[in-house]
Amino acid sequence: MNTNQLKYLLGIFVIAILLSGCEDDEEFFTGADSFITSFSLEKDGTTYNASFYSDSIIVTAPDGVSLNGAKISYSISENANIIPSPDSISNWNEELLFSVTSYNGDRQTYKYVVNRKGIDVGGSVFLATQDEVDAFGQRGITSIKGNLVIGRAAGTDSITSLAALYQLKEIGYNLIINSVYKAREFTGLDALEKVGGEININEIGTIKNVDFQNLSSVGSVYIKSDSINSVEFPKLTEAGSDLYIDCPLNILKLNNLQKAGGKITIMHSYNRGNISALSFPLLTEVGSFYFARFQELSKIELPELTNSGELYCYFLPALDIIYLPKLKETTGSIKMYSTLVLSEVSLPVLEKAAGLDIPENVSNLEVPKLTEISDDLFLRGLINENLDFLSSLTSVGGTFTIYNLPNLTAFEAPPALKSVGKLSVFYQRMLPPDEINIRGMELNELEIKGAALIDTKLIGEEEFDGILNINCDGQIPSGYTISFPELEGFSTIDSLRLGYVKIDNFNMKGVRKIRRGFQLPSNSIKEFQLPDLEEVGGDFVIATLGSSTKETIELPQLKTVAGNFDVKLFSGVVKTLSFSALESVEGDFSLTTGYGYDFGGWGQQICLTSALFESLATINGKLTISSGSSSFTNNLMTNLDGFSALTNVNGIEVTGQGVLTSYEGLKNALPSFSAENWLATNNAYNPAYEELSSGQWIQP
Repeated sequence: MNTNQLKYLLGIFVIAILLSGCEDDEEFFTGADSFITSFSLEKDGTTYNASFYSDSIIVTAPDGVSLNGAKISYSISENANIIPSPDSISNWNEELLFSVTSYNGDRQTYKYVVNRKGIDVGGSVFLATQDEVDAFGQRGITSIKGNLVIGRAAGTDSITSLAALYQLKEIGYNLIINSVYKAREFTGLDALEKVGGEININEIGTIKNVDFQNLSSVGSVYIKSDSINSVEFPKLTEAGSDLYIDCPLNILKLNNLQKAGGKITIMHSYNRGNISALSFPLLTEVGSFYFARFQELSKIELPELTNSGELYCYFLPALDIIYLPKLKETTGSIKMYSTLVLSEVSLPVLEKAAGLDIPENVSNLEVPKLTEISDDLFLRGLINENLDFLSSLTSVGGTFTIYNLPNLTAFEAPPALKSVGKLSVFYQRMLPPDEINIRGMELNELEIKGAALIDTKLIGEEEFDGILNINCDGQIPSGYTISFPELEGFSTIDSLRLGYVKIDNFNMKGVRKIRRGFQLPSNSIKEFQLPDLEEVGGDFVIATLGSSTKETIELPQLKTVAGNFDVKLFSGVVKTLSFSALESVEGDFSLTTGYGYDFGGWGQQICLTSALFESLATINGKLTISSGSSSFTNNLMTNLDGFSALTNVNGIEVTGQGVLTSYEGLKNALPSFSAENWLATNNAYNPAYEELSSGQWIQP
């Protein structure tokens, strides 16, 4: 076989192999694939490559970046078709469906979606001019991690619109719009969903409406302006701290607010604003409330509120009803002042409150389940004839004040009430109940004040473990006088507290023991009697009895004083002081006998003639007898014979007794102390200790 024949045969063999390979390829291709194998968009020089998840095509692009008119690049399976053709699409901002059909007719549907990614900016942003606002908006920023401050703090401002900020969704800290902001419309922050800190809009005088349409969460709000009359937060569900709105409101929308961690203050400092109702339909918890100074506000709606701090209503002259159907507990007080037509307060499920202060015009107070008040309860002017409406109340931790209840003829505690910190019965310009009965109650203090001291009888246990406070402050009805109450029980009281005593007749009959002290301050008492007092556990102090109409002041039963004894009279009428049963004083004994004076025929003797302590044997401190004046002396008392029983005293000082000539009454006391503890000066007779020791008791 020659060479040419060999080449011919080899060529036929190669062709045969090639033809065989083509047949194998045709057999391998099935035409069943219906895939989109790549997908990307290009806009303004930026390429956005798609990612694939199951049957979704996902293109991620920043918020605010439009994909309209983007150039498409894609690939699909061999010999497959796609409907609609991506090349025919111009609006790539919307969701789309693509159907890919394979060569052999299999079909698969793909969903095209755009995943928007926020653009964050770290730190705080300060926008001082309109150009800066517009330039910032063009960046497509959706989140600021720090503060956003709009407008200068002072001077003039060129910002007239916030429309460029329409993409902003979140501010990490505070949003501050300064007072020089001069736009008349509040638009541009409609997309804002969250402010981590405070929204602060202070003293802006150009806008009337503040509207945060999509804000759902905020740290706190401070809005103060005399021009804003509409504030709307329709999607706000939670505030971490305070909401403070001081504006002449006509409209307030907080319809979705469920919880506020701080205080909600709704007011206007200058009593303007025509808002007639405040509604918080979903609010369940709040730190505290303060509603004030709206002339036409007649309704406050809190239908879901279960827990609150303080609830304070002030100067709401049109408010007529407060109804809180689900409020169970308050950690602050419920207070209402200057609510002139408020007639009903209904708290049907309230169980515990820090305090409750009900104004005088309320005719119906409904608190059937109230068991505990940790602080003060103040009832004023209620027309109830008794306190049965407090049927479940067991304790008041602070002061329970009964003030001017005109139809209450006798005070008797509700049957469940056993513990009260202080009970104050205070009347002015009207007559009080005839009786105040506190039997069965544990009291730290009982105060009878003002006109409540007109012909009142106090009924209590024989041993009263609290303070009996007689307070004469207040206006008395014309034609009446006040006096110390008649007592039933009270043979022992823990202590007695007296303010300025404007009582004509002070007769504390029945009290035998005061565990602590008795202190009578300045007063206008005409008749002073402690007829049954036997024991004082602390100091016994009388500051003056200058108005007394009796010549003799006598305490016939007082035997012991466990503290100091200090009596000053300064009376032109009282001449004799008699403590005939007093045996011992544990502290110092001080008697101010008063003085006399004469200026050219005009003068007065406001001093004692005699002091009678016939049973006083022991003074464990010092005995001091003085006139109470460095310029004038007692010109009536000539001897100290009323101290003849005294045998034990730590020292004696006698001064300012201008006619005192006899010390014989101290004869039995002299051996109980040494010479250095004796002093006699500025008296008619001033003997030395040694002279008395030698028997010179009377002036030679």
